[in-house]
Amino acid sequence: MVGKIISVILTGLVVGSSVAVLVQIFLYSINFLSNIFRTDFADLVNQQHFSINELVIKIIFFFLIIPFFVGLLVGIIRNFTKGKRWHGPPDVILSVHKDDEELNVKSGFLTSIASILSISCGSSVGQYGPLVHFGGTIGAEIKKLFSYAPDYKILVSSGVASAISAGFGAPLAGLIYAREVVLRHQSLASFSPILLSSIISY
Repeated sequence: MVGKIISVILTGLVVGSSVAVLVQIFLYSINFLSNIFRTDFADLVNQQHFSINELVIKIIFFFLIIPFFVGLLVGIIRNFTKGKRWHGPPDVILSVHKDDEELNVKSGFLTSIASILSISCGSSVGQYGPLVHFGGTIGAEIKKLFSYAPDYKILVSSGVASAISAGFGAPLAGLIYAREVVLRHQSLASFSPILLSSIISY
């Protein structure tokens, strides 16, 4: 009994803190690159007097050249992902309910990098999907690293809850989503580590 309690606490600490740090790096990277890509153009437009030629050059640079090279880089990254496609929340749910569909940390990392680049340059990609997959991947990797860790499904769900909690400041939403959408069953054994991870990452 004591061993199970310690396992739950350690799981919550490790998953919650790890996901919280990595999610903040994810969000900071988006903000940092967005400022690089857009600040110069915004400053130019806000000026009362500016050259039309300069405006045309900026438009070409920010709306054609940058998206082109970012898209090229994202395409290169895609070639290194497992399965040759981007992974997201459906893959997280599938991995929890099928034994032979465990999340791949390499694909999770590359998908996150591609998401950061895409979001930063203005692509119509939301943060929710990449964060959910990223959190689930971290949970899956922690299961491989620590023998004391609980069931794989609980670790992945804890990672998802932590990512939503840290990324959107919503620990309760993270808990509900992880249990109702990802795990899809109610048990006290899964409730405690998921709740603790979500709270710690918040």
